[in-house]
Amino acid sequence: MPSADPQNEVVRDVVVAGAAYGVALGVAWGSWGAASRQVPFALAFAATSVAAAAVGWRLGVTIAVLGMVVVGYLTGDAGPDVVVSGSVLIGMTALVAHLSRSCRRQAAELAVERERLRDILTGMTDAVVVVDASGAVTSLNPAAERITGRPESAAVGRPVGEFVRFEDTDDPSALVAADGHPVDLPSGTWAATRANGTRVSVDASVAPLQGPGGADAGRVIMFRAVADWRESEARLRRQVERLRLLSDAAGQLLGRDSPEEALRAVFDQVSTRLQLDAYFHYLVDATGAALRLESWAGVPDETAHALARLEFGQAVCGSVAATCRAIVLEDVQRSEVPRAATLKPLGIRAFACHPLIAGDRLLGTLSFGLRDRDRFDAEEIGLLQTICYYVSAAIERAQMLDEAKDRVAHFAEGQERLRMAMDLAKVGTWDLDPAIGMVRWCDRCRVAFGVPPGADVTYDAFLARIHPEDREGVRLANRRALSPEGPPDYSTEYRVVRPDGAIRWIAAMGRAVSAPSDRCLRLIGTVLDVTSRKEQDRQSAVVEERTRMAREIHDTLAQAFTGIILHLEAADQAIDHRPDAVRGRVAEARKLARASLAEARRSVWAFRLRALEEGDLPGALHQLAQQSARQADVRVEFTSSGVPLVMGPDVEDNLLRVAQEALTNALKHARAGTIAVELDYAPAGARLRVRDDGTGFADSPTRGLGLIGMRERAQRIGGELTIASEPGAGTEVILSVPARRDGAGGP
Repeated sequence: MPSADPQNEVVRDVVVAGAAYGVALGVAWGSWGAASRQVPFALAFAATSVAAAAVGWRLGVTIAVLGMVVVGYLTGDAGPDVVVSGSVLIGMTALVAHLSRSCRRQAAELAVERERLRDILTGMTDAVVVVDASGAVTSLNPAAERITGRPESAAVGRPVGEFVRFEDTDDPSALVAADGHPVDLPSGTWAATRANGTRVSVDASVAPLQGPGGADAGRVIMFRAVADWRESEARLRRQVERLRLLSDAAGQLLGRDSPEEALRAVFDQVSTRLQLDAYFHYLVDATGAALRLESWAGVPDETAHALARLEFGQAVCGSVAATCRAIVLEDVQRSEVPRAATLKPLGIRAFACHPLIAGDRLLGTLSFGLRDRDRFDAEEIGLLQTICYYVSAAIERAQMLDEAKDRVAHFAEGQERLRMAMDLAKVGTWDLDPAIGMVRWCDRCRVAFGVPPGADVTYDAFLARIHPEDREGVRLANRRALSPEGPPDYSTEYRVVRPDGAIRWIAAMGRAVSAPSDRCLRLIGTVLDVTSRKEQDRQSAVVEERTRMAREIHDTLAQAFTGIILHLEAADQAIDHRPDAVRGRVAEARKLARASLAEARRSVWAFRLRALEEGDLPGALHQLAQQSARQADVRVEFTSSGVPLVMGPDVEDNLLRVAQEALTNALKHARAGTIAVELDYAPAGARLRVRDDGTGFADSPTRGLGLIGMRERAQRIGGELTIASEPGAGTEVILSVPARRDGAGGP
């Protein structure tokens, strides 16, 4: 806090003193005539004493005396000379109060400066000794206590020559230049004497202290131990050298892609400066439980090959890998530690091995050996440990680079395979950006759409290439894919009209790429020219329709002709002895021919069987059994069990056709007496079985349009057809069809 202005303080002291006199005078005057003389004097003395106490007791007493003089004058007991003297004393008293206060303030400031100076001297590394004009020690700092070996309490008051001596004099305080400036004395010409009598060479300087009027007040002697200073300087040089070495090592390790090449270069540098003779660098192998020697130096190759693999816990390096803790061995040749046995034949006398760790993952170990010394010092161990940190970082960096290169190579390989696959499959890629309304196509897409290479394609231009009948469907499919509520995948087929008028079929597939806000950013996908497939589908449809017609003709006309023939043959046999039966047989043949003609017309137009249109599957099978029995005078039985399932029109049509084919085969070839038709319903599906007691056969038939048709029908509805027969034991045909999962109609 800044000191008050001295002039203002003097004015304040004078005002206070004058006020005290005024109070004393007023009290004395008011008391005149009201009491004896003693009362005014007593009141004046008390009032001036209390007022003067504000500026100090000495000043208060003075004011009290002057007050009595003034009161005596007022009462007629003093003359004018007393008033004048009192006024002079007022000014002098105020001045004395101001000077007293200034002295106290300066003393406080001096104490603060003295404490600050003591803190500075305490923190100095150089020794400071202060002596008076007679050469006696008045103070010394902690550094001087450390060098001389004496505490300040034991040194104060004693001659300085007992602590610091110059080679030519016992009084170093006398060595001051004539002009009073400090003198730096030659290095090594001073010596400090310790308490134990030993002498320490020091570098010193002496500066004079001047008192009031330039009088000689003593000397300040500053010195430092030469050995300590030189040791500090040497330590600093070693630190600089260590930092330079670490910088070079870091540059080697982090500037090369191969850590092994960098490590050999680092070893060449470090071995020269630290006199290293050998190093071993191990990495963890693929098993994760052993070390593999990656590089080495300072030992024969055959010896290194013998140490090429170490199990965790084996020898020094294996033990470091097992514990992830560094091991330093000293005086190896005389060591009894078992893990040092592998080092003795190599002539190694000191060995330091550190783990190489990246994060929490062990990469390997790095060790160094000495043949000329039995131990490493602490600074060397710290340096080697730091180098190991750098090596760990370099190895991790190299491994990350290798992994990145592998990923890039795999990605490039995958891209090339994808490109080759797309070229072989003749698939093109496209990218629709709805924000700008542009479509990016690969070259194959441009060929498919008839767009020249390099030309920009807008979304409207893309739609213009689509066949007018398909354009609206493509627009709606794109709109659904771009909507947040739309399906994630995009798939559609449409026709493209090229500039030359050629029409091509395109199959497009894609997926919407959305932002976190669910806003569609783009559509990407593939296109494939499926014109050839569409043509094949058309031809396949023609072939399938022809096959269907052949199958329907076989199932209707051929079987009907078989029934007609059977009726006519029966009529021919009965014409001689049963003429009345002939008319019935001819009527049945005529009825069957008309029904077959109607079924033929239905087959041509792919209508359902009349029996299924007019009833259900069990009823149609029952009707078929009765019709077959009338054709050949064979007993045909039909049974149905279970709760009927809704199998779908196509399934029921094919089940009825298979039953019809099986009955026709039994009537034509089996010469059976009884044919059983069974339809069993279960929750899992339906089973149709047609069995007879006819002649049977040994080998399962594989040819014939009827058998091929039955197998095709079974495959079409997802059923399983089995045919079993033995000679003399009849034939059994079974078709099992699974129930529809959704319970809806259709296949």
